[in-house]
Amino acid sequence: MVRVLDQDYKRIYGGQPQQQLDLVYFLGDNPSFSRTWSARGRLPCFRRNTGHYLHRASGRVMTSVDRLTALGWPTTQQIASNMMTTCFPTLDTSRGELMAGNAMALGNVSIVILVGLSCFKRVSDSENGWCSNFIFKSRQG
Repeated sequence: MVRVLDQDYKRIYGGQPQQQLDLVYFLGDNPSFSRTWSARGRLPCFRRNTGHYLHRASGRVMTSVDRLTALGWPTTQQIASNMMTTCFPTLDTSRGELMAGNAMALGNVSIVILVGLSCFKRVSDSENGWCSNFIFKSRQG
C-alpha cells in the first residue's frame, strides 16, 4: 500500500516522498481508488476507524499523542507554556484516542462553547422565583 502511494506521489509531484517532512499517508483506504494524504498541504481528516496514519519521512505511524497535538491539545511542555496552561497528560493511549473524539480541533470546540455560553445569562431569584440556581434565561433584549 505504501509502495503504491509512493509511486503515485512520484508520478504526480515528481519528488521523493521520503524527503517530504510533512507528508502523511492514511493507510485505511484502498490506494487504487482513493489517495488520502497530506501532499496538498493539509493532514487527512482523522477518522475513528482502525486505519493508521504513516509519517512518510520517518516511517513511523502517528500515535494518539501525535494526533492530539495536531488537533491543538497541549501535549508537550513547550506547547503548554505557549498556551499558558499545563501539559495535557497522555499516558494512556486508549484514553488519548478517546480524547481525540471525532477529529474536532481544540480551538474550534473552544469557540463553539464560548459562543454558546455567551448567549445565556443567569436569572436571579427575584426574576424567576423558583429553582433560580438551575434556570437560565436567554438574552433576548
